Amino acid sequence: MIFRLQTYRTWSDEELVLLLRKDGQNQKAFQVIYERYGHLVLGLCMKYLKNVNEAEDMTADIFEKLIHKIQVNEIWYFKSWIYQVSKNECLMLLRKKKPETASIDFEIKDNGSDLSSLQEKEITLTKLEAAVQQLKSEQRKCIELFFLQERSYQEISVGLNLSLKQVKSAIQNGKRILIIIMEKTS
Repeated sequence: MIFRLQTYRTWSDEELVLLLRKDGQNQKAFQVIYERYGHLVLGLCMKYLKNVNEAEDMTADIFEKLIHKIQVNEIWYFKSWIYQVSKNECLMLLRKKKPETASIDFEIKDNGSDLSSLQEKEITLTKLEAAVQQLKSEQRKCIELFFLQERSYQEISVGLNLSLKQVKSAIQNGKRILIIIMEKTS
């Protein structure tokens, strides 16, 4: 049975995903998915990568891998699934590009003891404290325990009743968000 592109446009995301799972070569169904979500993926890539060319390249890469991912993943709600896939791809690229963003320097460098230097240090510390308060509760608690109280991942895991993976993720995501907030306030 041959369908026209217009027919596929009336199909739900779930129907298109099922079709692509059965027939990954169906270009018309793939085109409809791209028409519906290409702008969402590109916008998300722009948000994370902050570069038009990189965002366009990443969008193309995501859609290039999409058929395979559809065939191997259980998808309940396509829009949130493709959003998460896109976000993960962007974050992986950022980690490869900037390994230095994996850690944040919480020490304020001492440029001497003159009054202006001390004032700058105080301003930076105040901004950092305010930024920490903007984190999600779990991230904030993990960051405070790890950096301020110098607790280990294991101690934080037991104290907050979280898995080690959750603790590591909360600290890593918290640091990334703090970097972004501090860059915006600089």
